[in-house]
Amino acid sequence: MSPISRVVTFTPKPEKIEESLAECAKFAKVVEDAEPGCLMYKVSKTKPLSGDGPEQIVMAMIFKDEAAFKAHEESAHVQSYKADSKAAEYLTAPPDVRVVTPAGGFSRT
Repeated sequence: MSPISRVVTFTPKPEKIEESLAECAKFAKVVEDAEPGCLMYKVSKTKPLSGDGPEQIVMAMIFKDEAAFKAHEESAHVQSYKADSKAAEYLTAPPDVRVVTPAGGFSRT
């Protein structure tokens, strides 16, 4: 089976960016501890090179296989997050969730 990759991008309200990053980091630690099938879970903050536009948070995830991704989606911590999400309070729009399919390039890590 091939690894399964997902990228989630969201735009917090400017006054909520640091709090959102802290929540994402805490969630990443929960995933690390509870999901051996999650091979990578990175949280990054982005901003436009031009300086114009909002900062965003990007979460990049790689799962060992489809079963590991399904286990992630069905886990108690993901279900709890979805049920208790403060998205409307923190975000300017719904998160953008993407499937990532490698199409070339390389990684030295």
